[in-house]
Amino acid sequence: MVNIDPDLDPKAVFGLHEYLHARDSNLAHELIGAPRGRILDVGSGDGGDLDLLKSRGWSPIGIDPMGGSHRGRFCVVGVGESLPFRSGSFSGATSILVLPHVADPPRVIREIHRVLRPGAIAAFVVFSASPLNARIALAQHTPPGAARSFNARLFTRGAICRLLQSYFRISYCERSDFLPWMIGRMPPLLRSRLLWNLDRLDSRLSRSPLAFLARKIVAVGVKA
Repeated sequence: MVNIDPDLDPKAVFGLHEYLHARDSNLAHELIGAPRGRILDVGSGDGGDLDLLKSRGWSPIGIDPMGGSHRGRFCVVGVGESLPFRSGSFSGATSILVLPHVADPPRVIREIHRVLRPGAIAAFVVFSASPLNARIALAQHTPPGAARSFNARLFTRGAICRLLQSYFRISYCERSDFLPWMIGRMPPLLRSRLLWNLDRLDSRLSRSPLAFLARKIVAVGVKA
């Protein structure tokens, strides 16, 4: 769970993008546990998560189609479907909102499994098939030739667990993130308060009858 100061300053404003990135990353990083050497971040983007992992004691390496040494971080250009690393060369891996965007999720999972050592842990975050993700679902049916504002694959909890079980022993698979779609249109202070309260309630909501509304699924697998 993202760590937000419980003594919230009423004047504090959390940016929506910053909040979402922090909560997804921090939850995944907490679930992979104590640092054990090298960790691979698949889809490392601007490299922000590499800094977070390094601050936790890991030796992080990122891979991203747009990645490169110009970022000044340990990031290489590449794709998850064909990882340019030796088998068994990492002690952990993260894949945060990557599987929803790739053409072949099973291949990415297989490649992550290949480069991990026995006993290594991999954490995955995906978009869930939730009513709160209706706009993502509708984007899949955009007429040919029309511009798509956002395109991503949605997963049910059962679907992502089945994919991972082909290669990993599942140690965690839960729903998370109950942000309503209209939150980006709220006044900043009201949005900040809602983000803070939803974060505090996230674990309780994920175990409630409202769990089906969660926008994301977080899963952790252990390589046998």
